[in-house]
Amino acid sequence: MHANITERKISESSIIVGYKTEPHIDMYDTGYRAAELTLQTDRGLISPVIKWVKIPMITPAEKHDHRFHHMKTLLEYAKKTIQELAVLELSIFPVQPWLDVEELGWSVVAISDNDQALAAEAAKRVASTCWEMRREFIVEKTPMSEVVETIRKASEGPIVVSDGDDTTTGGAP
Repeated sequence: MHANITERKISESSIIVGYKTEPHIDMYDTGYRAAELTLQTDRGLISPVIKWVKIPMITPAEKHDHRFHHMKTLLEYAKKTIQELAVLELSIFPVQPWLDVEELGWSVVAISDNDQALAAEAAKRVASTCWEMRREFIVEKTPMSEVVETIRKASEGPIVVSDGDDTTTGGAP
């Protein structure tokens, strides 16, 4: 889910399959889907076509959890799109917002069986919904002056100050 999809990754790949959960508890299922598509391709049963949409959007990872509204809603919509359009795979990549790389931003990747228009439609449909929901991913942060004032007024401790970047989803141990 946190991959930063780029033009180069798309051009050099036949299949890209992303996690559908964050925290990632679907490693087996994701690996199985990727392996299944790879085997079907190798056996000549499918001819995967990848289409993608890069969304000019970076959002706080606090709202990327698949179990709660916003991301849950988008993932359910992606699943519905897979069923309605009969694409082979569709993944949303909300990207790690702390990366300092070119082409940083959300992406939606769709794979069809030899149907470029279908894959493009699936990716565009879900990317459009992601963009429409972009403001719902904003996280209100406590201003530092308010944090300091709260600490000063505290009569006992311990006092813990943390932020969204200082989590396992932010790369912290």
